[in-house]
Amino acid sequence: MDLQVFLLRPNAEFDDSKMKNVSPAGVGAGFKPAGFWTSTLKGQSSGWLDWCRWEMPHWIGTRAAIFKVKPGAKVYEIVSARDYLDLWERFPADTVHSIGPHPVDWGDVARKYDGVHLHSDLGRMGVDDLYGWDVESSVWFKPKKALEFLKMVDVEKGEKGPDDDEWDTPECVLRVASRWRSRQAKAPGQ
Repeated sequence: MDLQVFLLRPNAEFDDSKMKNVSPAGVGAGFKPAGFWTSTLKGQSSGWLDWCRWEMPHWIGTRAAIFKVKPGAKVYEIVSARDYLDLWERFPADTVHSIGPHPVDWGDVARKYDGVHLHSDLGRMGVDDLYGWDVESSVWFKPKKALEFLKMVDVEKGEKGPDDDEWDTPECVLRVASRWRSRQAKAPGQ
């Protein structure tokens, strides 16, 4: 798996206490699971940073944490609707509190996996059960076991120009040196 980004909210500091393991009983069923959320580093951005830029710019802080997924981390990959349905067939939830017809028991998933990685926005492409899981991202049930902290980076927020209207949003980029990113991607054990 590629490097992961945890975007901090404004005025927030990062420390290990944010990386709490979630007990399977506390994960929930049906809706988006509880856990430590990251998104994949793509150049100088991530799906979550891009989504926040358009939908919730006030959620974007000035710093982000970069992580490497540890070798041996058990991650369930949801690439397609079929992958989600396979997960539901293995871990069906017995709940009426669901948006869609196939609620997953995320607590049972957390007992077997360290995290779940959604590759795209299936919630907006017909998988109602994933509504609210708006972008490519990962939820980590056991983040200290699955993720290795690498470094903090700055989030640089652009400003609106004089010709921008209310629909224009300033660009945001993660200040991650490309040479460093290349070295991390080629690190042994990946």
